[in-house]
Amino acid sequence: ILRSGSSSDFSFTLNYLLSSATNISSGQVGNSSLYSSKQSIMCDISAWEVLNLAIEQIKIRAAKSKRTRPSTTIAFAQTLDGSIAPRERCRLDISSKCSFRLLHSLRANHDAVLIGANTLAIDSPRLNVREQLPQRFQFGEPSQPRPVVVDSNLRCVDIEAIRLERPIFFSSYLSKSISWCDSERESKLQRWTTAEARIRSLGGDLRSCGLDAEGRCDLKECFELLASQYGIRTLLVEGGAGILQSCLELGLADQAVVTVRPCFLGGYNSMTRQLVRPLPLQQVVAASVGGDVVLIGQLNCDEVDEETQGRERVRFITADS
Repeated sequence: ILRSGSSSDFSFTLNYLLSSATNISSGQVGNSSLYSSKQSIMCDISAWEVLNLAIEQIKIRAAKSKRTRPSTTIAFAQTLDGSIAPRERCRLDISSKCSFRLLHSLRANHDAVLIGANTLAIDSPRLNVREQLPQRFQFGEPSQPRPVVVDSNLRCVDIEAIRLERPIFFSSYLSKSISWCDSERESKLQRWTTAEARIRSLGGDLRSCGLDAEGRCDLKECFELLASQYGIRTLLVEGGAGILQSCLELGLADQAVVTVRPCFLGGYNSMTRQLVRPLPLQQVVAASVGGDVVLIGQLNCDEVDEETQGRERVRFITADS
């Protein structure tokens, strides 16, 4: 199962399998429910290997990259037809319990987690680590990433409940002030003041950023501010669709972890418009995790390793790996 061959990895895996075997009769492995004894143990081990690969790759990218932005992983779940949410844009949990734990483990291994204002309003997420995969070392509380929200129009003022701790909000609201007429300027500035006070009450910061070509937050600038002002070296982007699309179009994504649930929905799609050209993943690994198929692959590989250019073969992780 393990590719690194280190004695610590082998020892952890052996101890985990042994401890899992004692819980088969009760239907529990750690804190996760079993589908069946063999399948569920392999489910967690496959997820653990995917996690290790993702962590290893993003740390390599962070170490080798000379860019002024964080090394970035995009992670999202979708159905076979590419749906990430119902057309009504309400909350729907698509991935399995094991995939959910994989996502939380990814959060624990990134400095920050970023979403858009729509996702904040619809899902009311906490963006913290609550239930992760079994770790090699589990002393104390898990590392908590810094939540980041891209909120062009200060929707945070109108959202009833925000459950984030120490969030960083980016908004291009003030950058639009050149188009404000005198009669509305005072009320619009008051909206900024209200938003700033609310975010500070959560222990967070509200930062102004520039506009992109479509009048929204300049994501590239936001990413650079995260690195220069907050020391964020690794960033996990969880959506929504517009944010994911922009990351791909602007070349801001270095790694993708895509969970595919084998079902159809016909809902809101993960891509909001067509890319200029197909964007292939490299060094692709596929694994069966809790009934889902998880794909992990690299982007922008030519920036750190010329040997990876053009490498698009897929490696599969199975129960017999």
